[in-house]
Amino acid sequence: MAASFAFLRDIRPYKTSWRIQVKVFHSWRQYTSMTGETLELVLVDAHGVKIHASVKKDLVSNFVNNLLLNEWRFIETFALNHASGQFRPTGHLYKMTFVTGTQCILLDVMGQVVDIGELETLEAKNKPTIKLDFELRDDTDERMSCTLWGAFAQSVFSACEFADGQMVICVLRFAKIKSYKGVRSFSNSFYASQVHINPDFPEVQAFVSRVPKFHMVTVKQDDDCKQYERKSIRDFLHSMEVRVVCTIYALDTDWSWYYFSCRNCNKKVTHIHAGVNTTSLKSSKPRFWCDVCKNGVTNVQAK
Repeated sequence: MAASFAFLRDIRPYKTSWRIQVKVFHSWRQYTSMTGETLELVLVDAHGVKIHASVKKDLVSNFVNNLLLNEWRFIETFALNHASGQFRPTGHLYKMTFVTGTQCILLDVMGQVVDIGELETLEAKNKPTIKLDFELRDDTDERMSCTLWGAFAQSVFSACEFADGQMVICVLRFAKIKSYKGVRSFSNSFYASQVHINPDFPEVQAFVSRVPKFHMVTVKQDDDCKQYERKSIRDFLHSMEVRVVCTIYALDTDWSWYYFSCRNCNKKVTHIHAGVNTTSLKSSKPRFWCDVCKNGVTNVQAK
């Protein structure tokens, strides 16, 4: 099977969409009056070829904690320029520069699955797909959120469903690291990632021996209903605080007290009306326009 990444000897500046697999050989902070403080790196690939890389000051915080010495990473989307200057840390013809769209992907993530959510069906590119949110924890009980999609989500959920109180270890290879408002999380790449559940790896066996056994996988559920005694409608007419558990019989569509939202981004959508010359669409789903997804969607919910 051909490698899904390029080697450092092959990259050229005619495009920015390169994908490389490298190890951080050396790193240091550098300050100049023109560029401010930057993060400088020497990266090396599996063939021993080295290249100098630079992270600009406004991007340092995005990568400094993810580019650790002697750890392998996938790096995608970066700029290449001819290396210049009298003193150069490598002999590579080019210098790499991280840009706004640069992604640094961790190779392997391993942890115990805890606090797993429910499977959700969302719409991606007008196709339904499954999503699963859960937490992974290491042997020191440090935790990080993880989101899996498609078959990966189903396999992890099924493993936890039939775990019968046993520990579930997930190894996620070629994972993506996302950061939102300073909070980091893992997610699978649709084409590159691999997911292994309780694999017979020596590293997994060593990890299991170190993990405390006091916390097994749990499913997140809303238990707020248990705080209140159930009552009939007649009973709560004179109550001050109630919670109603009922079945929706029908929706009153006369006064538009609700609106439709996209299940993918959870934002309000606008109904796309069929033209007067359009043939009968009774058998097809109604379509809505989502300003966030910039697409017509059919998977919506009433709010």
